[in-house]
Amino acid sequence: MLNRYKDGKEYEKFTNKFLKGINVSDVQDYFDIETKNCLFEIKGAKLHEKNKTSLGRYKILQINHQKFKQYADEIKKIPKYVFC
Repeated sequence: MLNRYKDGKEYEKFTNKFLKGINVSDVQDYFDIETKNCLFEIKGAKLHEKNKTSLGRYKILQINHQKFKQYADEIKKIPKYVFC
């Protein structure tokens, strides 16, 4: 589990280089990066073997998806997912 957490932080750090936002994953439950107009949830998969990925990392729980959208609407920002 610790490696998955570390991998997730690396995905967030790498993606934020392009988004130039604020990484809020330590204080927010439903998204990882906040910019002026958008909220981003980063989803990644690690390649374990050649041509095989762990697609479980791409899983989005319906309750989290709904709360992500609801919170974004409340603060008038666009919710977006980034898959890497």
